[in-house]
This record gives sequence, structure tokens and C-alpha cells, in this order.
Amino acid sequence: MITYLINSVLCSSILYLAYIFLLENENFHHFKRGFLLFSLIFSLVIPLIPLNIITLQILEIPKQTTVIFAELNEIQYTVNESIEQMATALSSNLPKNDTKINFWVIPGTVYLLVTAVLLFRFLLNIVSITRRKRQRIVLANQDVDIVLIKEKITPHSFGKYIFINREDYENKRITEEIIIHESSHIRQRHFLDIIFMELLIIFFWFNPMLYLYRNKIKLNHEFLADNAVIRENKNVSYYQTLLIGMACRQKSSIITSSFNFSLIKKRFIMMTKTTSKKKAYCRTLALIPILFAAIGLFTTKGLAQNSEISPNDSTHFELFQLEIELNQPSIYPVDIEKVKHVSGYGMRINPKTNKKSFHHGIDFAISEGEKVIATADGIVVDAKYEKQKGNYVTIQHNEIFSTLYSHLKSISVQVGDKLEKGQPIGYVGNTGYSTGFHLHYEVLKNGQNVNPIDYLPK
Repeated sequence: MITYLINSVLCSSILYLAYIFLLENENFHHFKRGFLLFSLIFSLVIPLIPLNIITLQILEIPKQTTVIFAELNEIQYTVNESIEQMATALSSNLPKNDTKINFWVIPGTVYLLVTAVLLFRFLLNIVSITRRKRQRIVLANQDVDIVLIKEKITPHSFGKYIFINREDYENKRITEEIIIHESSHIRQRHFLDIIFMELLIIFFWFNPMLYLYRNKIKLNHEFLADNAVIRENKNVSYYQTLLIGMACRQKSSIITSSFNFSLIKKRFIMMTKTTSKKKAYCRTLALIPILFAAIGLFTTKGLAQNSEISPNDSTHFELFQLEIELNQPSIYPVDIEKVKHVSGYGMRINPKTNKKSFHHGIDFAISEGEKVIATADGIVVDAKYEKQKGNYVTIQHNEIFSTLYSHLKSISVQVGDKLEKGQPIGYVGNTGYSTGFHLHYEVLKNGQNVNPIDYLPK
């Protein structure tokens, strides 16, 4: 999750910078609106997409392949090692006891509280707008409705409604340009963009890029509305004078499109800005390599075996096999000399149901409390209780191999712990669907169960 959030923030940062340098000061605002919204969705989705990297064998310098795998293994554990060191430093200052401390409780609680407050504020704004619409005079004006209210506010819009101070409207202080401006917000459905942004901020409030995106999206809305006014009324100077006058009064909800915007100077510049089709085309094309770079940098990486390596070259084939089998399970998960009975992999009569079923692992019948160890280096990806498995631990050893240890009496590791081969992970028990003290041990290769006996000492 942490890796996903970091990649999402970095991806949105790169696309934001691309917008600043290539698009922001150009006058093709509809495309800019689409790019900003696309960038947000892109940065949320791309880190979730897996990208398999095919490893190629270089016959001239075979030693490089081993170096590459070593570097990948080192990078894989860097983040988890840092977390482990931080947790160790924190726990050293706490009194020793048998209670397991979950260091994610505090940040999780803070996240939920902040999210709840932001969601409440959002709903409060929606309710406030609804009340204004229901309790005030509504005038039909073409395809929009004008809501007249007593409160001194700057004209703003939401949904299909334009909210205007009643006194200003009756005294003819609301010009046609203001109505056109707010009507364009409604026709182009800018309120949907704002709602989308507010919902993202509610659930991802810790991402600083979202607040920058929100500002740019709102500013671009004003550019679009200004263009609509200028198309109908060619008097730019008169319209700019109106904007300055309206800027003195600003009171509207954060989720509405308001006539005033803090960066009014940029709006003045953009009113007279023109962008040639050639320039717009070139700048749009410049975004393509940036998007491909983001895909390469922020997708979830995995390693895939290269099927083109020929087994006829025995030296290089053996090297390739060594790399694939590097860090695979290779020892017994319990002290084999203390094992009383073993139930193997394959079809058998289930001792719990007395029915024939496939057994996906090996059961080691052994006394309660005997130590269970990791059969290879790896990272703990699961450590919890489940009704069927009881207390269990899953270890990811590399991109290919993982192992599972279930029915434990107790667990002595946490998710994210980096383990070495032979390191204790828990103790033999009888939890979950079990008929006696034993360890159920599974080996998975590329996500599929395989016979664990193939990965035990002969």
C-alpha cells in the first residue's frame, strides 16, 4: 500500500509538471481540462497495473545476469528493512511484554478521523446548496435557473443553478456578461469536475498534489467561462472591468464555481492569448513520451522467464536455472527428528471431513510449541488468524516462490518483516480446522501449489 501511494503521488507530480511546462499558458482549454482529469485517474490506476519484465540472457558476459538479480533482490527489501529498523527502534523504548503492538493503529485512526471530517464538510456544503435552492426565489432563464438569495455573495453556480444576491439582481447590478459566464459553467458541467476532485481529496487528503490539481482545474474552468463571454461580447476591456468589480466580494462554497478566482491576473492574460494549431499539436505530441515514461516507472514490476533461452547451451542454461531457483525453499520448516508422522501432498481422506480431497501441502505431526522456521529468505506478506487455517504465516521469497505455514499456536512475526532462512516465525499448534498438533506447510511456485517434498533436503 505504501509503495502504491508513493508511486501514485510521484506519477501525478510528473504529469502536473508536464501540464505546467507544456499546457498551462496555452489557449486550448478543453484539452487542458481533459488532460488534468485524465492525469488524476492515470496516476491512481497505473501503479496497480502489473508489468512483467522478461530477463534476457547475455551470452558474452553471463556474470551480469547474476549481478542484476542480486541488485533486484536488494531493492526489493530496502523499504521493508527501513520499516523494520524504525519499528525496532520504537519498540526498544517500550516495556517488554507478550502483547503484540500494531504500529498502524495510530495513523489508521488519524486517517479515518480526517476523512470523516472532510466527508462531513462536503455533505454540509451539499445540504447548504440544496437549502438555498429550496428556500429562495428561482427564476427560469433559458436552460439554467437563477436563485435569488438575501445573503451578500459573489455570483456562483452549481448544478443547473446560478446563485445571485437578490438586491443586486433587482437593482440591475448583475450584467448579462455575468449570467453568460455562470451559464457556461453549467452547460459545460464544471461542477462534476469539482465534485470528483472533492471526493478524491476526502479519501486521499494526504496527497499534496490533489490540492494543486484542484486549483488548476478551477482556474481552467474560469478560462473556459471567460472565452464563452468574449465570444458573445467582444469588448474585452469592459469585461475585465466587471471582473475587477466582482473580485471585491467573494463568498461562496468551496464546491461551487465562483465568478471570482484568486489568479485573476492570469485570466486577463489568457483572454488575449492565442495558440496556433501547429503549436497545440506539437505540445500535445510532447506528452506521449512522458506518459510512456510514467508507465515504465510506476507500474508494478515483475520478472518473467524468457522462453527463448536454449537448453542446448548447457553452461548458460544451468546459470539461468540457478538464477530462477535462487532463494527457493530448501530446508524443513520444523525439526524433522521430532516429527512423529507426515501426511503428504496429493489425494487423501481428509481427517476432518472423512471425505476424499486433494491435500495441497505436507502435514508434520509434532508436539505443541515446537519452533517453526522460514525455509528461505523472504518477506512476511500475511500473518493472521483465519477460521480454516487458524494462525498462519505466508512468506514471499522472490518473484516465483512463496510458502505457507498454518495451524500455528502463535505467530512471532508481522507483515513486512524481512526474514532469513531458518529464522523462527511461530510455534506448532492446533488452531483452525485441525484434528491434532501439527504444521501444515505449502510451497507455491508462480502462485500455484507444488509438492513441497521437491523442495526439502533429500
